[in-house]
Amino acid sequence: MTHFDILVPFYNPGEFLKGTIESLLDLDYEDYTVWLLDDNSDDDSWKVYSKYYLEEPNVNVTFFSENRGPLATLVRGIEFLPLNTVCVQVDGDGDTIRKDTLRIFDGFFSDSNIWVAGGNITRQQGKPYDYPRYTSFSRRDGWCYSHPRAWRKWFFKKVPHKELIDAELGDYWRYANDCAYFWPMLEMAGPDRIAITDEILYYHNVQNPLNMFRTPWVRKERDGFVAYHQSKRPFCRLKAPTSPPRRRPQKTVWTEKKTGEDGKKFEVYVKVE
Repeated sequence: MTHFDILVPFYNPGEFLKGTIESLLDLDYEDYTVWLLDDNSDDDSWKVYSKYYLEEPNVNVTFFSENRGPLATLVRGIEFLPLNTVCVQVDGDGDTIRKDTLRIFDGFFSDSNIWVAGGNITRQQGKPYDYPRYTSFSRRDGWCYSHPRAWRKWFFKKVPHKELIDAELGDYWRYANDCAYFWPMLEMAGPDRIAITDEILYYHNVQNPLNMFRTPWVRKERDGFVAYHQSKRPFCRLKAPTSPPRRRPQKTVWTEKKTGEDGKKFEVYVKVE
């Protein structure tokens, strides 16, 4: 059975976060850990997730003291995970995934030749999407893949760090960040190492006020950056590693958390196998 680390980056999702967490705790699978990655939210999200952290053994929380966007949160959030783990990305603004998603992914990743996997997506409300589109998985064919995304961490680390950085900003891409890291992964993996299903596994919540469909200027910025990433030269295929990555020793990581209602600060302790 494959162990999955589910990564949930978020910023100010409020009560929408509860729907995401409940969906993940209801999965029909045993061997997984949920990582709630708080990108310095300044709303009451901590009131939502603190309950789950205290009551659910497979829920961990990491709070970042600086807001740097979803890609920076994702990169920092997986830093202490074992190199040979399989990561699944789920947005924390109310998005949900189907109960048997991890069972389907387990069938994919039981084959060591599979590095990237995923399924189809639709909206919880409104017109459905048309992802994934079956192409050569190259940026030359346009954006062809969306949630849910799963990948081997060691493979994610093969993406050149400079691809993740917005040179003008001097930090990780804030918009179209999925293109920044996922196009290189699709191109480096190639069709033979990608497993996808056209079954709908992911339900996108478009009711969040921060959703790009409700903030036209964000969508305009994103579309501009998508065009920029698509104009770049595709990556070459990556050769398979000669030996499996080694498992890191156990570590304990702690980060300072928010101030509680009693005015006292508290810490979140996260144990990583």
